[in-house]
Amino acid sequence: MMSLKIHACPICGSYSIVYETGDFVCHDGFRVSNIPYAQCEQCGEKFYDKDASRAIDQALYAAGRLPKRKYAQAV
Repeated sequence: MMSLKIHACPICGSYSIVYETGDFVCHDGFRVSNIPYAQCEQCGEKFYDKDASRAIDQALYAAGRLPKRKYAQAV
């Protein structure tokens, strides 16, 4: 379930937001399946919550398409 709740599209202002689950497709055609997102029916913009973004990053990393990030440690 997606934690992101959008009432109006920040791009076009439309209130026609739908919540779906589908493929995230990279510009080169690489696909990450079963990713939840919100999409504006007016302009087509898609929005991903932090969990979906992490799942995409993990899949890209596992496929060797994303370098490992170096996170700053808390002091």
